Amino acid sequence: MIFRKRAIRLKQSVLNILVLIAAVVLLFYVVLQLFGRSSTMVSTQRTQVVTETEYEYGKGYVFRDETVVFADGGVVDYLAPDGARIGVSQSYADVYQTGDLKKDEIDELQGEIDELSMRISMLSSGVGGKTEISDLASVSESLQAAYYSYIDLISKGELGAADEKGEILLDSIVDYRVITGRDGVAENIISSLESEKRALLSSLGAPKRLSSTDEGFYFFHSVDGYEEIFSFDAVTELTAGKLDELIESKPKEYSGAIGKMTHTAKWYMAIPLSEAESFTFSEGATYDVTFNDSGRTIDMLLEKIYVGDDGAYLLFSCYDLSLAPVFSRAQSVRIRTGAVSGYKIPAEALTTLYNERGVFVLVGSKVEFRRVTVIAEGDRYYIVNTYAADSEE
Repeated sequence: MIFRKRAIRLKQSVLNILVLIAAVVLLFYVVLQLFGRSSTMVSTQRTQVVTETEYEYGKGYVFRDETVVFADGGVVDYLAPDGARIGVSQSYADVYQTGDLKKDEIDELQGEIDELSMRISMLSSGVGGKTEISDLASVSESLQAAYYSYIDLISKGELGAADEKGEILLDSIVDYRVITGRDGVAENIISSLESEKRALLSSLGAPKRLSSTDEGFYFFHSVDGYEEIFSFDAVTELTAGKLDELIESKPKEYSGAIGKMTHTAKWYMAIPLSEAESFTFSEGATYDVTFNDSGRTIDMLLEKIYVGDDGAYLLFSCYDLSLAPVFSRAQSVRIRTGAVSGYKIPAEALTTLYNERGVFVLVGSKVEFRRVTVIAEGDRYYIVNTYAADSEE
């Protein structure tokens, strides 16, 4: 009897211990849950109104009214800069007969002449710059900046921009040498280069001089074989399908071509794009167009928006020939289409509540839901417009 009572008491004690352990575990779980909820982090971020420029990107194809200039002979000494305006009766090139020289010898000689002419032209443009000792600090600073910029552009393959920066670099070099008195004045350097060029040309005999006759024109030193393909005549009845054909066409090979001329500064650029992208633009409007190879931005008039079953394209026109000497027929461009202003918010802040897109904002000690409209999207952020608050505590 006594043994049975002890067994019952032991069983009751074990049961009480188990209930106590269960209660402790439950309490521990509740505490953990409460702690987890109380430690939930809510991050806030100050936002502000920003303005972002909008762009469209594409590849443009240049159309010009060009006539190829031919001459008998093998070596040309250009008397005017590439892309220069040639006046009436003005000479623009001397053409030398090459006799029995082989093609590779002619090409090598032409390369040497062109290199000397370029150096003379660049150095000549630097004469008459800053030459006082008081200018030395600013000239040294300009020289250093131009040098590093030139090297950077070359490394990136931006040869058009490098060509322009090269002129600034040589101008700074001339100014520096004149101020410091090193290697004599610039005129002596130019004279030495001109003597070297005359020595190369003297063995070729008397040249045939080319001059304009009854009207002036713009003259360019090189041809690319597309002068008769991307022409003004082609622009007249250009369709998207025809533009595709021109893009796929092969350049024409010329024999005896020494350059080309155009009697007008106007030129066109056609940019293929989708029909949806065309809605961004307006005919008759002027746009800032940036040419990626050179980094230059010029104003261009949008003359035509073509949309057809065969595709769509934009046709811009311009009278600025400053880029013409370094143009390739195809140009990678960026077109400024406008700007948008609104609040810039992180992408993760945008949410949906009651089928409305918006964000939660902290106003004092209250959290409010603000409906928004996305007007632009960037890398992990949105630009939005906001409406009146919809309270949601």
